Amino acid sequence: MRKNRLRKSVLAALSPVGVSLVATSMAGAQQTATYTNTYDTAASITTGPPNFNPTIQNWRFEYGAPTPAANHSVAWTNTQDNTGNGGGSVELSWLWNAASDGSGSAAFTADTFPFASGEQPGAMVTNIKFDLLVGPGSTPDSFGGYGYFQVFARNESYGGFSPSYGNVELGSPGVWQTFDFNFATPIPVRALTFQDFNDTTRNINGPENWFIDNMSITYNVPEPASLGLLGVGVPALLMRRRAKKAKTG
Repeated sequence: MRKNRLRKSVLAALSPVGVSLVATSMAGAQQTATYTNTYDTAASITTGPPNFNPTIQNWRFEYGAPTPAANHSVAWTNTQDNTGNGGGSVELSWLWNAASDGSGSAAFTADTFPFASGEQPGAMVTNIKFDLLVGPGSTPDSFGGYGYFQVFARNESYGGFSPSYGNVELGSPGVWQTFDFNFATPIPVRALTFQDFNDTTRNINGPENWFIDNMSITYNVPEPASLGLLGVGVPALLMRRRAKKAKTG
């Protein structure tokens, strides 16, 4: 009898602990991972239509004014590299014609997370970082800049268009710039859209190109330890339930 009482008291004490561990591990345990692409080889990207779950990071021209829409290219190149290992970068090129198009954009989208590498498209992102260079020979606008630059985070269904960074003038050609921005509240990101904007005030009429290198995206992932804690909590609850059944039976 004393042994049974002791067992029941241990179960009664352990069960709330098990519940607490499960709740804490599921609600509070969080760690981050970072997906990085330094574009060292041509095999580091693909180009083409939207790829919902790409095996390799996928890039494409998505929308824009008539002239950029008809005159653009997306490719890997080894002519520019900011990693320092002789690799390469993603080159985005297009043609502006504010004289005939008026106001309009040139926007390129990257399906950011390759499924095959273990990343999860639509992951809750906390930080995005990349290097950008305005290509030598790009056409300046009336203010000596190169358009109105913005980056949009796209959610699981490619909607959202959350403004991640933007409303800035890009710097001088041939100079790498690092863009690094955090999200105070993590947001789901499946793709990133890089947009340049031109109008009759900026009046860009001619070729434009960007190079993008060293993209890193930090996102939240469940902590593996939470599964172990779940294993501690559930058996404790089951043991308590069995003890109650034995008492009533």
